[in-house]
This record gives sequence, structure tokens and C-alpha cells, in this order.
Amino acid sequence: MRKGVFFLIVALPALFTLSSTTPIFSQTAASVSIPDHISSPGSVVILPVTGTGMQDIGTLQLYITFNNDVLEYLNVENIHPNLNGLLFNFSEGIVKLSWFNISGSSVPDGHKLFDLRLSFCNDLVKCAQSGSATPVYFIQDRSFITDPAYNNIPLSFNEGSVGSDVTYRTLTVSVEGDGQATVNGVLYVEPVVVVDGAELLLDVIAADGWLFDRWTGAITGSTTPQGILMDSNKEVGAVFISSGIPDNLEVSGVNLAEGESGCYNALETITVAGAGTEFVVQSQGSATFKAGRNILFLPGTRVEPGGYLKAYIVTDEEYCQPLADKQEGPVADIVTAIEPREIISNMPSFKVYPNPASGIFYIELEEAVDGGHVLIEIFNATGSSVIRQELPLERQYAFSLENQNPGIYFIRVIQNGKMSVERLIKR
Repeated sequence: MRKGVFFLIVALPALFTLSSTTPIFSQTAASVSIPDHISSPGSVVILPVTGTGMQDIGTLQLYITFNNDVLEYLNVENIHPNLNGLLFNFSEGIVKLSWFNISGSSVPDGHKLFDLRLSFCNDLVKCAQSGSATPVYFIQDRSFITDPAYNNIPLSFNEGSVGSDVTYRTLTVSVEGDGQATVNGVLYVEPVVVVDGAELLLDVIAADGWLFDRWTGAITGSTTPQGILMDSNKEVGAVFISSGIPDNLEVSGVNLAEGESGCYNALETITVAGAGTEFVVQSQGSATFKAGRNILFLPGTRVEPGGYLKAYIVTDEEYCQPLADKQEGPVADIVTAIEPREIISNMPSFKVYPNPASGIFYIELEEAVDGGHVLIEIFNATGSSVIRQELPLERQYAFSLENQNPGIYFIRVIQNGKMSVERLIKR
């Protein structure tokens, strides 16, 4: 017996000394751990789940969850061979894992139990709205381990997280009334995600019969366009109100004497005189017309020497009677300084299609006489000419505004000294 005892005392240290790879198990309570991880949006994340104190275990059950707007579950893989038969599934935003072995099994301290394979920030909008980060944690009241006899083994939890290597911000725009907002010249259709500190330019497009009134939320006032610094997630509202201006207006039977003035609005077309009626501006009288598409001066329109008549195609909401607290700004001066004379304007009519347009659109003249020329000019919303071409007279012409920002444009066609204007919306 003494030899046997002597043999054990000598051999055991030698056994552990010579075999440095022999597993050493913790004798304290067990623990499971998930690391922190930094990643880029759209990338695949591998999170190793490790354990300590996993000695002679018979049952393992772990429930792991995270923000599903930030992470998408893909799979559980690289399972430790001593956990062969580990069952897992994903439902209701939770990864559920379970394992059982009546004979018991062990996993060396610090070794990986399995990998969680996840996809990070596939939906950048939802991810940014969630702060581009999420904790990855165990549901502790549903996670446990036991020995083969089903005796509970105390288990502690070390939770991890997944975050972005870049901070993202989300801009959300709501619209009240009838109109649209643009962000950096592009029509707003869904929340915009940008890196922290980016600057955006917001603008508006009012629908026919509506005026832009004000901004709400992260920016205020009524100035357009308006810049915004994205140093946090922000919400902005664009409020439009009804203009109270008619779509079309006929003006006749008017005689503006010295010192008298008149201003006339229409969202679409103003028709002046015609059908045996008159519109007269006497010396030192003044008339102003503002319309969204056309101003038709028919026979019977007359400006006496010393009288003034101005006509504008309005590019936004600067009509004759702006709403309270609004100032009338500059308009695109499409027709100005008409000489005192009788104005007879049987304007050439044309069609624009498709309207709205995102790429190529067509201008089709209703009347085209061989051998002539036509001047076609296209203005943006500030009144600047973006296209000007004098072309041989044909029935149809093709143009493109692909290199221009979305918004409202005005097409002017001049043929034989007569002019017509139509409005085009570029998406």
C-alpha cells in the first residue's frame, strides 16, 4: 500500500505537468458570456458564446435575444463537439437552444460553446432609428444548466453588444396638406439616413391650389429651402394650406384709369378680354397678371401710351395676395414691359407629356406649318433658363431634364412672335 500511495503522489503532478493541453475545469459556479462587437452596416457578425464551469453538465438551456431592427438572425454554427446534438431555433425574436445528455459532458473553461451568426443593419433606416446598436443578452429566468441528475448549477451571465463603426442619423419628414418635400433636391418618400454631422437641404413643392405655410419640428419658420444639421435623429413637418386662388380666371370689362391698378391671379390660366369684350389700361394705370401656366391676351386687350401691364408665370406661391405674415418675393419674369399697343395674342398651343416626368418628355405642337422655326425655352423654379433651343418647325420634340433637380419647370414656346407657356413637374 505504501508503494501505491507513493506512486500516486509522484505520478499525478507528472501527469498534469507533461500534458499541458489537459482540460482544467472551474470548480465555481458556471457562467456564459457574449462579447461586444463593432461592425459595419450590411455585414455578417459572428458572436462566439463561451462558458466556464461547464463540468459534468447534463442539461443546457439558453435563451438569447437582441433588437431585431438592428440584428437579423442567420444561424447557430461551430457547436463544441462535447455539445453534440444541441437543438436550436429562432422565433419571436429569440434564439432558443437546448441540449441534454444523461451521461453528462464537459466543456473546458473559456472554450466556445457555439457561434451566433447574425446580419447587422440590413435595414439602415430602422437600424439608425434604434441608434445603430443593440445589446445581445440572455433571458436569465429561462436560461439554466443542470448536472446529469437534474440538480441546478448556479449560472451567471455576461452580456454583449453589437454596434456600428459609424454613427447614423435619421430624418423623418411629414406633410400636412397637399404638397411634397424634397431632401437635397430629391422627392422625400421615406426616412433619410445619413452619417452623423451631415447637412441636408429641405425644400417643398406645393400642389395646385395650395401654398407652403411653415416648417414644424426640428426646423421652424417659412423660409425655403432650409438647411438642417443631422447631429441627432430629427423629425420635420411641412405644412401646406389652401391658396384660395382660382384654377382659371377670365378678366374682361375692365378699364383702369390714371392712378388705378389691378392684379389678377390664377393657378392655371388667365384669359383677358376676347369675345367682343375689352380690357383697357389707360395712361398711368397699371395691371399685373400672375398665373401658373398660361396668360392669354385676346383681341380687346389694350394698353394706352403711358399705361403699364406686366404678366408673370408664377414659379411658387408669390401671387397677388400673399397670405398674412408672408412677403411677396421675386417671380420669374417671363413676360414683362409690354409696349403700349393693342395686344392680340392667338398663342400657339402645345402639349407636354408625360407630366410629371422623370426622364425624357415630349412637346407636341397642335399646329405646325412647314418652313418655319420655333423657339423653345425651359425655366427652373428660380426663373433661370436651363434649356434654350431654336429649332425647325416640327410636330413633336423630345427633351430631357435628367441632369436637373426635381421640381417645377416652365416651358415657353415662341412661334411667329406668339408665345405660350406650360408647366412641367420633374420627379
